[in-house]
Amino acid sequence: MILKPLISEKSMSHTSLGIYTFIIDSSMSKPEIAKQIHELFKVDVLSVRILNRKGKLKKYKKTSGKRSDRRIAMVHIDPKQKINGFEIEVPAEEKNEDKNKKMISKESI
Repeated sequence: MILKPLISEKSMSHTSLGIYTFIIDSSMSKPEIAKQIHELFKVDVLSVRILNRKGKLKKYKKTSGKRSDRRIAMVHIDPKQKINGFEIEVPAEEKNEDKNKKMISKESI
């Protein structure tokens, strides 16, 4: 089963290419993932890639522990379709402010 979408800077940049990233159950196969994505979001799945990420070892005071392992699915869908909830729009005001900051920093050098 698909647990939740993975929201990070890298995964959000991939959405413009039609690649969406989800955290999934460790027992799921590629055909099962494609079928669930198709049923949930009504999109055509072109390909599925799976990553197994090992949890990091962490020390907590005198004991050591391990974060849980994660299985991640990168789903490539038809470029004409989109999954709602993954789009982040930057308001026009913020875009202009970013350009002004870059111009000021270049002039001060």
